[in-house]
Amino acid sequence: MTGLESLSHFLEVRSMQWHERRHQLGQAFLDRFVRQNIAEIDEIPFEEHRVKVELPPAERAIYLELETYLESLEMNATNAQRSKKKSTGDRASRMQKSLQDSASAEEALLKCCSHFNLSSDSATALETIADIIKHRKKDRKDCERNIVDALIDAYRQRQRVLDVQPDWSSLTGNILEKGEVKDELKLYEKEVEKKKSVHQGADDEVHECIKNLLTEAQRAFDDAEKSPKKRKREDLPDIRDRKVKLRDDLHIVRSVSKELCGRIRSLRYIEWIRRFQTNEGGLQCSKCEVGGLPIDKFGVLSACGHAGCLFCLKAAAKDGKCVCEDCSANINKAHVISSGALGLENEDASTGRYGKKLTEVVNKVQDIISQGDRLIVFCQFDSLKDKVHEALTASNVLAMQVKGNVHKQLRALEVFQKEKPDKKDAKVLLLKMDDEQSAGLNLTNLNHAIFVHPLLASDAEYEAYETQAIGRIRRFGQSKTVHVWRFLANDTIDTRLDEERSHRTMAE
Repeated sequence: MTGLESLSHFLEVRSMQWHERRHQLGQAFLDRFVRQNIAEIDEIPFEEHRVKVELPPAERAIYLELETYLESLEMNATNAQRSKKKSTGDRASRMQKSLQDSASAEEALLKCCSHFNLSSDSATALETIADIIKHRKKDRKDCERNIVDALIDAYRQRQRVLDVQPDWSSLTGNILEKGEVKDELKLYEKEVEKKKSVHQGADDEVHECIKNLLTEAQRAFDDAEKSPKKRKREDLPDIRDRKVKLRDDLHIVRSVSKELCGRIRSLRYIEWIRRFQTNEGGLQCSKCEVGGLPIDKFGVLSACGHAGCLFCLKAAAKDGKCVCEDCSANINKAHVISSGALGLENEDASTGRYGKKLTEVVNKVQDIISQGDRLIVFCQFDSLKDKVHEALTASNVLAMQVKGNVHKQLRALEVFQKEKPDKKDAKVLLLKMDDEQSAGLNLTNLNHAIFVHPLLASDAEYEAYETQAIGRIRRFGQSKTVHVWRFLANDTIDTRLDEERSHRTMAE
């Protein structure tokens, strides 16, 4: 035995109760003399303000287009992670592109209602709409090309099976009981003919497009078969493996076909928005067939992009249907968007390249500084934080971002430790609300905190991060009233998240 093992024989064995009691005493000491999990700061004056921002028509149109598009493709964080399987081809990259460099649909929407286009340095909201139309058309073409390529592979794979088993496609009866694999391509051809190729349904425009793509793929395959070039050798000697490969190819086709349906609906919707904004009159409702309607009597369904007079749209939405009889989209009254809500009559040109919400944030920052106070502006996402910094700089507001190692961060924060700052010192500190930068700082010389958007996090994380964020200024040593400003874009994910948090807090 080692010396330590020998010594253990002479030591008293402590009971579980002894260890538990020691733990309680240690925790009591920490709670009393070292730290507390709940700060007793109720005596520090505190006021909370919610600033509701009404997005201008053009910006609201961009937000609704993105929201509708993501919903139609069922793009959430879980789906984005699961889409990394090889069977989905390049779907993951296309999804990520649609999410606008965001980790989830919720993050993309939060960014969009804070600023209409984080990827552009100069585009206004109106220019962004034209840019969206261009990109959506390209996305549709890419999707169509992917379907044709997948179908050509499917035809080629079926031919490899028929080379070995010529009667395979004609097999009938309960073939599954025999362990046989169905000819999925033959089934898909029948689905296309019956206009049932898209899961959960589509409309005639989508079905006609898929039918044309199937014809194009079949023609391309036939031309390739007639070519004198030798067919590429397939590394699947087992005929069952070839049949399973064909079935997997059709899974890809069906998946991308559903994606194509979402792209067509999204493009149709944004094109109607642009038509409303150009104020073209003489419109005709596809439902009641009344023509020559003024544009203010017209509307569009955000779920599918079909348009009509407002009376027909609202009547159809009550029944959960679209005004277009061949459209199978699930509709409710929230999907009815009037042209008046998207027109340009009330467009606020002053929002410019930074949008309505960031303009309101900058105005509030300038107002706070004019009163002699200093503040922190919190964002959760780096790209949005950079855009806020750009907007403040453009308005001649000196804002500081904390970057670099710990020593550089501490040196940068020295300016906010001054009780009376110099005229050239920054009055605004930009921080990430879910970052270590928000933890541990004593900034009692600042008494305003602005949240550009609600925090996207789980309930436990939300409480922890927000407590840390507000705790930078609401702590012992604060001599002024602490003000917390929450900027929320009306009828967006902003207000939805804020209401959910408020209801949970009240329930607790």
